[in-house]
Amino acid sequence: VFFLLVNSSSTQQLPNVKDLKLPVSVSDKAPQETIIIAITKDAILVQGRKVVALNAINLEADGAIEELKKELVFLSGVDSGTENSAAQVPSDDGKTPEGLKVTIIGDENISYDYLRKILTTCQHANYTSIAFAATQIAKKGA
Repeated sequence: VFFLLVNSSSTQQLPNVKDLKLPVSVSDKAPQETIIIAITKDAILVQGRKVVALNAINLEADGAIEELKKELVFLSGVDSGTENSAAQVPSDDGKTPEGLKVTIIGDENISYDYLRKILTTCQHANYTSIAFAATQIAKKGA
């Protein structure tokens, strides 16, 4: 029991979303804890909460998915009352801070059009450090 308690805190568990088959990866680097955007066959979820149905997204229009952007800006803690609320503001030392971090989980067969819209939305909400969740496979010869 002690072994399980000690070792269970050293791994990060991504949320278990049914009906998702993640792409595979051979990366040794573990994901950092970030905001999770999950793309299911029906909807986009942020932190496990549905924010927009896929069939409500206009893939032909340019720009961000407004419902997703509002949720990401809200979770960032930035004042959402301004037009450019997610813009990077230089700190006191004159350096522009890094963008916020997000992890995207989606089925390996998700349409690139949805992924492109989600990436655009993340960029508009200042989430520029984006990771994609994948199932890790063992390297050959290891």
